[in-house]
Amino acid sequence: MKPLLARIERFHGQLHTSAKSIQKNKRLITPRFDDEIHKRKEERLAWMESIAAALANRTNRSLTDGNATIGTTQE
Repeated sequence: MKPLLARIERFHGQLHTSAKSIQKNKRLITPRFDDEIHKRKEERLAWMESIAAALANRTNRSLTDGNATIGTTQE
């Protein structure tokens, strides 16, 4: 049990070291850069939603098609 706890504690210590390094090196971003990041996140979310909707539509069509087998799609 002691070797396992020592290993866990070693990784735990590395996390603290990493957190201190991140805190020391972090920089504030400009509002303009923050706006750009926000815009890109919105664009990515819209893209992901369109992909999910297309996949759901494709799956729904395959499930309602009389010749389709559940879990498959037909092109």
